[in-house]
Amino acid sequence: METTADQGSSWPDASPPGPLGRADKMANKADSAIDQTARATGDAVEKARSVTDRVSASAHAAMDKATKAAGPAMEWIEKQSTNLRKQQQRATEATANYVSENPLKAMGVCFGAGVVIGLLIRRNV
Repeated sequence: METTADQGSSWPDASPPGPLGRADKMANKADSAIDQTARATGDAVEKARSVTDRVSASAHAAMDKATKAAGPAMEWIEKQSTNLRKQQQRATEATANYVSENPLKAMGVCFGAGVVIGLLIRRNV
């Protein structure tokens, strides 16, 4: 079927009549909607990328700052840990020496401590 100029359409722009014509129009609308969605998505991605880049830079700066602050803190903790281990070792050696030099006094102190702890436990139960 031919189209004429007085019908207001030309051959390349005209859709075939009937269901195929409607399908072509729907396909064109779908293509147009997909193109618009793709453009909008691309714009959103670009905007999100700039925000993400700024947030990422801020996070890196905060992480660098935290790392610089953590270094001295870790050194202090290591030093304190070493000091505490040395103190524990000295206390253990002093207790062992006292018990070996004064076994009866040590047993009396242990017995007295046991009695006191037992009384405290009975009162709290």
